[in-house]
Amino acid sequence: MIQTSEYKARREKLFSSLEDNSIAILFAGKGKKVSGDEFSFSINRNFYYLTGIDQENSVLLLVKTDNEKSVYLFIDEKDEKVEKWTGYKLTVEQAKEASGIENVCVRSTFDGKLVALLDKENNHFGKIEKFYLDLELELKIDDCQSTLQLKKILEDTYQLPVEDVHDKVMSMRMIKSKAEVDMIREAI
Repeated sequence: MIQTSEYKARREKLFSSLEDNSIAILFAGKGKKVSGDEFSFSINRNFYYLTGIDQENSVLLLVKTDNEKSVYLFIDEKDEKVEKWTGYKLTVEQAKEASGIENVCVRSTFDGKLVALLDKENNHFGKIEKFYLDLELELKIDDCQSTLQLKKILEDTYQLPVEDVHDKVMSMRMIKSKAEVDMIREAI
């Protein structure tokens, strides 16, 4: 089993490869629907590698500015009535415990947080000069939006470069930790 300390170390290693004054966003993804039916959901493996969270519609936000690093996790709000139809959702406390991330927020607040981070006048983080997105696949991140569409919106709206963070995470994933090797051995 992977400990939360390992997820924290992975995020710290990713931070070291990011430029100052940048934001990295990794999405868990969202299940696809066809004719009202939902297909089985498969988590974005890079998101899972950095968080240990296997829940669709979640977002990992890493902010690196002026030697300050901030980590945010956004998850769907737990609603037991809705869960009867959509499946079990983690509570904020469960997400904190599983990921080791203290700043766990409700997913509906993500867009507002991102806009606040990019506000050139009232941003307490400083000027953001670069975005990193996981663009391995055309990952569905909302009912009508993919990561490639978000990339275009970010470039057009904020005139900032967007770099694919996929290769950075994949190079980290190539070297297995002792816990990962133990899990592979057990699976075999």
